[in-house]
Amino acid sequence: MSKLILLTGHISSGKTVYAKALAAKRGYRYLSIDDAYAIINGSDTCRDNKFEAWELLNRQIHTAEYLYQDVIIDVNAPTPDDRNYFLNMFPNFGEYHLLWIDCAPATCLENNRKRDRIVPEEHMNRMFKFYVFPQKNEDRYARRRWDSMTRVYNDGEHFKVENTHS
Repeated sequence: MSKLILLTGHISSGKTVYAKALAAKRGYRYLSIDDAYAIINGSDTCRDNKFEAWELLNRQIHTAEYLYQDVIIDVNAPTPDDRNYFLNMFPNFGEYHLLWIDCAPATCLENNRKRDRIVPEEHMNRMFKFYVFPQKNEDRYARRRWDSMTRVYNDGEHFKVENTHS
C-alpha cells in the first residue's frame, strides 16, 4: 500500500530541504505547493492563481494515489483543519504520516534571508502567530487517523527526529 507523508511547518523552517532529501532517500514522489505555483504562474515567487495551483497539487496527489505511489507533500498546513484536509481528500493511500519541522522563528527568519524567494518578514511573523503545532489526536474529526506523527527539530544546522506518536 502506498504512503502519504505530509510535511508541514513554518515558512523557511527547512521543509523543502528535509522533504527532498527524504523523498530521494526512500524513492518517494515529492510534491509541493511551491512547485504548483511555479507551473501555473511561471515562477514560485508569484502567488497569483491560488485556486489553480491548489487544483494542480490535488490532481498530482490523486494521480499518485491511484498509481500507488508513495508521496511526500511539502506545504505549510498551519492548522489541524488544513492538515486533516489531506486525510479526508485522499482516501486511497494505505498509510498516512504527519511530519512537522519545528524551528525557532529567529532561525526561520535567518533562513529566509538566504533564500532566492524571500518572504516578507511581516508575512512570516503572521504565520508564526497563526501556526498551530500538531498535537496528538488532532485528527479526531477526520475520516481517518494519522498512522504516525513525528516532530523533526531543525536547529539551523541539523535535523533531529525528536519524538513520534503512533
